[in-house]
Amino acid sequence: IQFYDNPDTMVQALRQGEVDFIDTIPTRLFQSLEGEPQIETLSSSDPGFTELGFNLYEPNPQVIEEFGAPETSTGHPALLDVRVRQAINWAIDEQELTDKVLLGEGSVGSTLVPPPLAKYHLELEESEVMGFDIARAQELLAEAGWEDTDDNGIVDKNGEDLDLRLYVRSESTDTIKAGTFIGDWLEQAGIRVNTKAV
Repeated sequence: IQFYDNPDTMVQALRQGEVDFIDTIPTRLFQSLEGEPQIETLSSSDPGFTELGFNLYEPNPQVIEEFGAPETSTGHPALLDVRVRQAINWAIDEQELTDKVLLGEGSVGSTLVPPPLAKYHLELEESEVMGFDIARAQELLAEAGWEDTDDNGIVDKNGEDLDLRLYVRSESTDTIKAGTFIGDWLEQAGIRVNTKAV
């Protein structure tokens, strides 16, 4: 087994016959191998998923004492409001992410358990699925008290703009590309996003 830090190098090794098999490569590289002589490509459903997680940590004296948990949270307090998290969901076009980041080599998820794990996946009714709707995102932000009162394009509350951090994985070109799309959509909804690859 050979490990590669760089997927481009791994694909070159396959092309040159240095390895017989590779897997889990960025979609653009996978698609570049299709039709090449002596190389067979196979795309199949992966039970993995990419998620957008939120820092919802709230300091708790018992947990701090018992487990040495942090005494302060670095999460934005706005994220503790479910309406803000739902607004973020409505502001992300998961189908476009699948089409443009995964180049169609994926499926849109609707729950934490991905569709390829059919036995455990809950198939939601159409009315239960949060789709892509910037206006709905803005409505939810307004319900939570976040509105653009100073006309700078960013919603604010008590004089503070809603300014969030978005971390993407530096080793994953797909998450970096997705972060760009997500940041743009959230800004359309009125949320400023500072994206950082870590």
